[in-house]
Amino acid sequence: MLTQACASNITSENYANYILEKNIFTESNLSNIENLCTQSLGPSFIALYTPLADREFFSAGTAPYSTIPKLFGLMDTTVINAVNSDKLSNLSSLNLKGQGTIVGFVDTGIDYTHPAFKTSTGQTRISCIWDQTISNSDANSLSSASFGTQYSKQQINQALNSDTPFAIVPSIDNNGHGTFLAGVCAGSEIIDEAFSGIVPEADIAVVKLKEAKSYLRKYYLIPENAICYQEDDIMSGINFLIQYASLVAKPIVICIGVGSSSGSHTGNSPINSLINYYSLQTGCAICTPTGNEGDSGRHFSGTIKSDSEYQDVQLRVGNNEKGFTLELWGEAPDIFSIGILSPSGEYSEKIPARLGQTETYDFLFDNTTVDINYALVENYSGRELISMRFTTPTSGIWTIRVFARNTLNGNFNMWLPISSFINEDTLFLSPEPDTTLTAPSDSIYAMSVGAYSHYNNSLYLPSGRGFTANNSIRPDFVAPGVNIFGPTLNNTYTRRSGTSISAAITAGVAAQFMTWGIELQNMPNLNGLAIKNFLIRGAKREADIIYPSKSFGYGLLDAFNSFNILRNN
Repeated sequence: MLTQACASNITSENYANYILEKNIFTESNLSNIENLCTQSLGPSFIALYTPLADREFFSAGTAPYSTIPKLFGLMDTTVINAVNSDKLSNLSSLNLKGQGTIVGFVDTGIDYTHPAFKTSTGQTRISCIWDQTISNSDANSLSSASFGTQYSKQQINQALNSDTPFAIVPSIDNNGHGTFLAGVCAGSEIIDEAFSGIVPEADIAVVKLKEAKSYLRKYYLIPENAICYQEDDIMSGINFLIQYASLVAKPIVICIGVGSSSGSHTGNSPINSLINYYSLQTGCAICTPTGNEGDSGRHFSGTIKSDSEYQDVQLRVGNNEKGFTLELWGEAPDIFSIGILSPSGEYSEKIPARLGQTETYDFLFDNTTVDINYALVENYSGRELISMRFTTPTSGIWTIRVFARNTLNGNFNMWLPISSFINEDTLFLSPEPDTTLTAPSDSIYAMSVGAYSHYNNSLYLPSGRGFTANNSIRPDFVAPGVNIFGPTLNNTYTRRSGTSISAAITAGVAAQFMTWGIELQNMPNLNGLAIKNFLIRGAKREADIIYPSKSFGYGLLDAFNSFNILRNN
């Protein structure tokens, strides 16, 4: 159990974080450890915090892949009419503006002083903020907010009525990403700016994520200026929002504006499991962006046929690249192994694939170290994983020679980190734009949303594409995500593009469904999976595109047409 004495370990740079399943074996093993610090991450997982000094964290093979928090980055760089949500808002027989529903955001925070989040009388529309970055010696009101500081609606209103609001509620969105998403989804109608969110009468709940610990950034070789968050903190944020919604007895739609290219891309990971569980609960829906890696050149798809010994994968490393991780995933029964050829011609030789095999190779002429770890069966996906960690790689063309034995289909995939985590010139020479959607948009039951331009109905080229690596259909559909107008810092407005914006717009439409179904008692058992399938059925489909499409999913989001299908049922 988490105690006050160990709560600071969650944010301490001297403690490492692990994500573990809750099961009888875990509980039995942990029960014998004194002064143990753990935290619940929902119904199926716990986070475990141990001193870094106890072991060399991430020395090769010391921890299963799934237990190590993955790092996630932000998913971006006249919409209401485009998705036909205005018809649900303006028809007197419907008037669906999010009443009685909460929209929650797990992101960079929110500028609570912006007019887009106030009522006509100047009061806040934000029900609560959990700021993970602000330490607090007092216990928060919700047990899921076991660190950071929770601020209530009353405190936010008190701050807004003060000449120095941030002295009372010091939670600040320094980036503007979370403010923008909350605005396009649920911002108040501002006539002078010709602006309104999809659901201007919904309650707003916010989790401001703390940035990832330095030891994780160091291991994943994340650039110093990159914004990144760790998996267990995101899971804590989701759990907090669910618990808050339960406390106030309102349905909730959660928008997750971050993503990661780490993982098998099959929808199997701790965060995927948490999202899937909640998406099936009455009164809960979760929207995820497919990411912006579609045209980044950071995915490779290969096939080694039974009569071939190997396939060479060429990777260009840009100038001044400090380092990066690279993952190769293969499907059973095939067994893959690799050798590495450096730009200078130095070759590591084939490293045999064995259970728990680890290897560190120093390329002397290139001043580069590559750590390689084999997991023949990764415990969540069941697939083989070869993890590579390149430290101070020399620029030029590196060749990953991929071997296969016990070959049945010979298919494998390789992913580099998302664009904000790596040099812009580091990419595959023969990339594959499909299967570039980021986690957690590969979750089975969440809404997986890509982006298109509502100006000409064309795909937003960076939009992450499907299908998943096990051929599940993602994205579910696409929503507007190009040159979208919304609120930003300092009480101003701007335009942004990205799939996280598409997810936020979808979250607004989902909140309209929640108002109709649960608040107005037309469909009291409505959940995220049901909303997702109504939106899939009502999506607009072009005559010249074959659906489901790896780029467009089942089509363009159309709230009104989806609602018509719901009513006709």
